[in-house]
Amino acid sequence: MLEEFKKEITAIGIAIYKHFPKFLGGSSDFERGYFDVLVTEYQNLPPVPDALKSIYETAKGIVSSRSDSPTWKDIQTLEFAILQLQPITEVRRRLGNLREQYRKLAGQAAFEAYMKGAPDPVTASEPDVRADASQLLRQIHWTYTTTRACERLRRETAILLGFVTVLFGFVVYIIGSRYYTGMTNIPILPVILCVSVLGSFVSAQQRLQTVPEDGDPVLSILQLQDGSASIILAPISGVIFGLVLYLIFIGGLLQGALFPAINTPKDNSVTGLVFTVFSLNTGPATGIDFAKLLVWSFVAGFAERFVPDVLDRLISKSSEINKT
Repeated sequence: MLEEFKKEITAIGIAIYKHFPKFLGGSSDFERGYFDVLVTEYQNLPPVPDALKSIYETAKGIVSSRSDSPTWKDIQTLEFAILQLQPITEVRRRLGNLREQYRKLAGQAAFEAYMKGAPDPVTASEPDVRADASQLLRQIHWTYTTTRACERLRRETAILLGFVTVLFGFVVYIIGSRYYTGMTNIPILPVILCVSVLGSFVSAQQRLQTVPEDGDPVLSILQLQDGSASIILAPISGVIFGLVLYLIFIGGLLQGALFPAINTPKDNSVTGLVFTVFSLNTGPATGIDFAKLLVWSFVAGFAERFVPDVLDRLISKSSEINKT
């Protein structure tokens, strides 16, 4: 049975790798299509002078060796080589397209600042036109590279976050099945923990998507790199906050029409209340209170400052009472 399960997992992994190569970091259809377009331009190049033979050989080596699985570095190198090998008439016509592409990527303000010192593609000298086209292509490739890096960090962090969330749910299930042996109904405590971790998962996903893409792209990459640990650990803090908020509701420290009423055993015991008895006999008073409890459990994981703010207010209130 275990061997069959391993075979099924292996088959699923192979299928994912074939159909979603970019998701797993492989060469995507876009890269291969982009590379094919460049290969077509390379094949239509006119005879090159001897001074550019080394550049031509570099392009030829990339085309012959990377036709099946081109890397992004191969694409950039080949495109720069083609730009240097093309006749100046084609470079002058291409300069307009590069400028329009740069305007869309950098924005109108950056484009207008660039155009103040840009050479005229018709009257400028060949070195100036080629230098301007190379600089624009370098800026475009830089934007592509940083965007790919940001998206890759987002993807990797999201995968790890999902793995941590699923792993926690699995651990809660295993512990609950062992601790509450023989029960047919799901206890309220594991439900609260799972809802809280879902809230933290949604919050962390939103934080990933709200990292700014405009401005300095290196700063966005650094924010994703340095903040990935806190995002991955968000489900743990969400579970803690959800549990603390549940205890606050049980103790009656937070009451009102918006908050759930929790019933719990109130009989005195010399030896104390067994945790199993406490957890099994503590829960929302009505179905409406159950719904409120689930909503606030989700909020505890979603809004990272909610439970800490509640604790700060409780501490302040306790200090005022002690002074009185």
